Amino acid sequence: MTDVVTGGAGFIGSHLVDRLVADGRQVRVIDNFRKGSPQNLEQHEGCKSVEIVRADVTDLDALGHALEGQVPSIEHPEIYFQSNVVGTLL
Repeated sequence: MTDVVTGGAGFIGSHLVDRLVADGRQVRVIDNFRKGSPQNLEQHEGCKSVEIVRADVTDLDALGHALEGQVPSIEHPEIYFQSNVVGTLL
């Protein structure tokens, strides 16, 4: 299984990537690099456990490809919406 970090080149996201890699996880970073910086991930350059996908989360084609088989919330969004959005509101 691969962990997916959206905004992984940002301050918080890059630290999450660092931690996941330190824990021995496979990580796929999705970032459009408008706010995030490639320098935040340069310590993972050439690292086989980190894949960087340059994409915007609003680009559904790119996002769908990057998340294919990785994120069940993409395959069943209604369940996750109810739990995460409606559940939080209540």
